[in-house]
Amino acid sequence: MRYCLFCLLFIVCACNEKQPKQKIVLTQNDSAIKGIQTADLILRRGRDQVSDFFARLNTRNQTYSHCGLAVQTDSGVYVYHIMATLNHIEGKILCEPIDSFIDSKINSRWAIIRYNLDSIKQSHLLAKVQDYITQKITFDQQFNLQSDDKMYCSEMLYKAFLFASKDAQIIPITIAHSGKKYIAIDNLFEHKHCKTIGEIAYKQ
Repeated sequence: MRYCLFCLLFIVCACNEKQPKQKIVLTQNDSAIKGIQTADLILRRGRDQVSDFFARLNTRNQTYSHCGLAVQTDSGVYVYHIMATLNHIEGKILCEPIDSFIDSKINSRWAIIRYNLDSIKQSHLLAKVQDYITQKITFDQQFNLQSDDKMYCSEMLYKAFLFASKDAQIIPITIAHSGKKYIAIDNLFEHKHCKTIGEIAYKQ
């Protein structure tokens, strides 16, 4: 409950009312998963109120509410992400199978986003996320962009992409009406340095 209330207060400060974009690249789940490459950004939109809260933090595209980083392994695609739940507020970085991450029972849609990174930068990106795991980074309930010992999902990937690209301008920062700076989900994909590979919208 404490988690939801904080999200609600944060949204009141942001006060965003834009609607999701309607353009969806329809494809089949199986073929979309086969197209995923290591270092792809995986977006999703949950079916619960918490997901709605986070989606409303986006100022340009309120379609998605959570994100993770894809990794291809011999046993399939996995997604690195960090989140908190009502039962586990001090969340940690998870390595979750793609089928679980995009499960249609708890999500309404998902997407694959690919950055323009060469193989060296991709390896730096993955190394940075692995470093966060080694440091035992936990979920940042305060959404403090300045702290590195605790992070929320989009902040973690924002900082990892900045480290890999060495480009401080690659991802924009959102500033709420209150003056608070944060990285919304749409900051990660509404820019020229990446492209949408595919989007899936599940039946309601």
